[in-house]
Amino acid sequence: MRGRVVVSSFHSSSVGYIEDYYPDAVISLDSHPDTFVFGLTEKLMEAAESMPQKLRDSVLRPSAHALMRRRMPDVEIFVVVPLTCLRSAVLGEFKHAQRILGSQRIIDESMEITPKRAVEFQNLFIERILKMELYTSPPNSLKKLAGKVRGQISVIDIDVDYMVDAQGECYTMAPGLEIIDGVVVKPRKSEVGSADKVFKLIKLTKPELITVSEAKLKALHTANSFTDKFLRMLQALRYKVEYGPLLDSDEEAYNLIEKHENFVKGKLAEIERKYIGHSSYESKIEEEEEIAQAMREYFLEKG
Repeated sequence: MRGRVVVSSFHSSSVGYIEDYYPDAVISLDSHPDTFVFGLTEKLMEAAESMPQKLRDSVLRPSAHALMRRRMPDVEIFVVVPLTCLRSAVLGEFKHAQRILGSQRIIDESMEITPKRAVEFQNLFIERILKMELYTSPPNSLKKLAGKVRGQISVIDIDVDYMVDAQGECYTMAPGLEIIDGVVVKPRKSEVGSADKVFKLIKLTKPELITVSEAKLKALHTANSFTDKFLRMLQALRYKVEYGPLLDSDEEAYNLIEKHENFVKGKLAEIERKYIGHSSYESKIEEEEEIAQAMREYFLEKG
């Protein structure tokens, strides 16, 4: 047996398995940056960690990469995102920020209209704040990335929405994709991650641990679905497939995801508006405390 594959419903659930293994390097394949604030701050993490596991994992789901850095400060981490998805995800975050701010502008006009500037902004955040390497693949080669971790104890972390064939079988489709009748028509298929290249990466790096997340339960339980075939191909490479935290149903997953999104669009946006223009250390602490209290009230007291 070469190693283990651990399958979980939410990406954040994978982080604990990687932490327990504590490798030299993590290659995390995703179509989203997953750098939301909850994985970075003490008070917000305390609020999240007071929640039952399923709720906690749904709240921390958009923070999976930030959470990796928090829990594994010395591990080399590569966040691998297709360039086309990164552009769409970052520009979407900027539009969300503009909705919060209303008429107040904080985004440079050239950044607003230039995807390249948006990617540069995200790259600076990942490298300077999270101390990770953002690796845009496609177009960059996963084979070349494998060379960067050669000789190290590594983990391959796979959010299935990285792969184009998983788009109908994951909880959140890759940003920027247009699908008609189940076929990706925009962008070109070659611009999104593929299962073939993921398998080549695995064969080159030979990790003892692979984590897989974000596949719908329906796909996991359907013979010959892409997800089923993907896991069977991993078994053919002599990996033992195990299951970590799985939700009871896809409906439960979507309800948890929607609950978190409603909090972000509602109460969190309201608090962020309140502190626009307040940049002192004291105001940042006060804002964090208010968000943490709002999290407890919204996710725990409301039920």
